[in-house]
Amino acid sequence: MAMPFVPTPKGRPRFKCKYNRVFTYTPMATKRFENQVASYYQEEGNGYQFPKGTPITVSIEFGMPVPISTSKKKKEEMLRGAIHHTVKPDLDNLVKSILDALNGIAWYDDAQITELHISKKYVQHPHIYITIHETE
Repeated sequence: MAMPFVPTPKGRPRFKCKYNRVFTYTPMATKRFENQVASYYQEEGNGYQFPKGTPITVSIEFGMPVPISTSKKKKEEMLRGAIHHTVKPDLDNLVKSILDALNGIAWYDDAQITELHISKKYVQHPHIYITIHETE
């Protein structure tokens, strides 16, 4: 499933003191992105959820945008894969946002994920490509 979104990393949790208690919350930008991913999956995947206890394999490719200020020569090298995406956002934070967004939507619980294949690369049109299937 190809999602036409710019990959967004999971934001760090925020803390707020109120009534002499500390509350933890997810940043609004992260919530919006996760809701967008979940809605897109439900619409395009016809709401299918892998049953509880089913082992699944998840593959995610993050198509990252080339920075606007990049020279034409360097941009061509990035798009053909000669220059890898070794800058922020970190791959683990990108994955966390997708797995959290699809938890309880595409699968019952993320403990069902027995294999995870991830990559990020520069592309002309940013996207997130996700494949989910039962582990053999």
